[in-house]
Amino acid sequence: MKIRDRLAGFSFWLSEKIGLSLTEFRFLAGFVLLTSIALSVYVVYRNEQMTNDTRAFEKVDSIYRVITLSADSLTGSEKPVLPLKPVLKKVNLNTATLAELMTLPGVGEKTAEAIIRYRTEAGWFQSAAELENIPGLGPKKISKILPELVPDSLLSP
Repeated sequence: MKIRDRLAGFSFWLSEKIGLSLTEFRFLAGFVLLTSIALSVYVVYRNEQMTNDTRAFEKVDSIYRVITLSADSLTGSEKPVLPLKPVLKKVNLNTATLAELMTLPGVGEKTAEAIIRYRTEAGWFQSAAELENIPGLGPKKISKILPELVPDSLLSP
């Protein structure tokens, strides 16, 4: 006996047990099958969307710390949470604009222009130690600037 004949016999037997004609049973079985396929496609789509949303949230979370309100904080029984300072992006000496360079501690417009001039004349910075070649930047200023810069291994274009 072929599998097709067995399935036909099974569907005929089951349709009699639940009180449906064979055509009604096959229609119902097809509907259930299509519904389950559509539902599984939706679940896969939704999981992918949630993963993308999570990635976007993680990206935002790396820039700003997220503050959540609890029921206690809304009623006043908890001390208010002060907003945290945003985490600043590190500056790449080879790609930074004038405005980005001016965000570095102790770097004004003239020093930022000198950094850009050095970068265009001498080529790309290979190391942050090359800042010593820029007039107006002494060891104290450089020591304040270094933590705000992209590491040397990432400076090369």
